[in-house]
Amino acid sequence: MLNDLRYGLRALFRTKGWTAVVVLSLALGIGANAALFSGVNALLLKELAVNDPESLVRLRYTFAGSNDMFAGTDDYGLIEAPVGQNIRASFSYRLFRELRAANRTLEDLFACAPLSRINVVADGAAEIATGFLSSGNYYEILGVRAQLGRTISAQDDRPGASPVAVISDKYWRSRFRADPQVVGKNITARNVPVTIVGVLHPEFTGVQRSTDALPDIAFPLALDVQLTPATGAGRQRLDHPAAGWLQLMGRLKPGVTAEQAQANLATVFQVQARAGMNEYLASLPEVERSSTRNRNRTQVPRLYIDSGARGIYHARSDDVQTIRILAVVVGLVLLVVCANVANLLLSRAA
Repeated sequence: MLNDLRYGLRALFRTKGWTAVVVLSLALGIGANAALFSGVNALLLKELAVNDPESLVRLRYTFAGSNDMFAGTDDYGLIEAPVGQNIRASFSYRLFRELRAANRTLEDLFACAPLSRINVVADGAAEIATGFLSSGNYYEILGVRAQLGRTISAQDDRPGASPVAVISDKYWRSRFRADPQVVGKNITARNVPVTIVGVLHPEFTGVQRSTDALPDIAFPLALDVQLTPATGAGRQRLDHPAAGWLQLMGRLKPGVTAEQAQANLATVFQVQARAGMNEYLASLPEVERSSTRNRNRTQVPRLYIDSGARGIYHARSDDVQTIRILAVVVGLVLLVVCANVANLLLSRAA
């Protein structure tokens, strides 16, 4: 084998010009395909940068026709629905608590939600940043640790707890110039004084999609009362029985499947979804409660649990379409390269 390799190298070096053309042609085709695979891997194959992503599951619900058990839903990404079905990934805080209490198949569940852009004042300067809310067990379940300080804990996610936040590595470097003393610094977010307790690792990108950028500042869920304006009738989102705004994920216990977790929580979800809507309707004025829309709220969604290894949401449809077009173009380039190399071999043989 070594003799064949040496013979081949000598033959190539005897025809340096021909060898250079072939190598450059192959490099063009192989390089284009390698670049394409990097895009496919990031969009469609890459898993979340957390401990054991294969054991994570995402909670969603499907329904046909109208969404009758939620007063409103806030979804933050693309969800591919089965034919003839609609699908959502936003739950009420009450549903999160009830599902967590009824859980027997998951190690635990956590809840989270992006915040719209928020005004932050740090060191006397104001700017706009992206925000994020999560339950106190979010980082613990994911196995995520801070590179500086600590992450948000269950103790931080209690009413009356001192307001704290963690920041992304990118925000730490761009806003605080990678100051190692940033832990303990006080800032103001939407006029709420909070203390920075940690800086997250740059590899961690959150749970929505593996390709997303991590929000600048993350807060415990209990702070939503202070950070978010009240909804209709002066009601906070945490107290609203039928407002869908939280994303839910969990980690399977060893040996448990997503189907078993769904069977465990499906009935509780339907019962509590209906109970939440009934409470919401009872709080409405008689004119609104007796409207055709509200009188005909009868369809109860079905809980749907599947793998959350790649995040809660699917890749954006325009990104996937771009990848498909590039795949065709790169495939044609590789075909042309192979044809050129074959022609060069034939010419050399002749």
